[in-house]
Amino acid sequence: MTDDTAPEVTRPEGADPEALDDWSTHEGVTSRLIWSTPEQLPASLADSFDVRVVASQRLDGSIIAGDPGEGPFVYVANSNLWPDDARAFAAALTRAADLADRWAASEAAR
Repeated sequence: MTDDTAPEVTRPEGADPEALDDWSTHEGVTSRLIWSTPEQLPASLADSFDVRVVASQRLDGSIIAGDPGEGPFVYVANSNLWPDDARAFAAALTRAADLADRWAASEAAR
């Protein structure tokens, strides 16, 4: 998913090096979507769910935060859950939400 002609830009902690969209420019801002590595789930959930953080990253490495259309967001695939699975799923969501908060905070600190 990476564009080999774009400069190498440092990804934030927790980003999946294999899950980067191509760079694009919209309204004068060049950015790409970056995805975190998948949150660990029990085997009973792993085939049905993918829990990650997705955010837009600028060429300077910063994360676009505070824009309703840009995230960072917690990405979740949907399905029915047994109670024990729901608890495990909630824990994965919490970890992903914590990572999204760290990504947004790193942008606010710039």
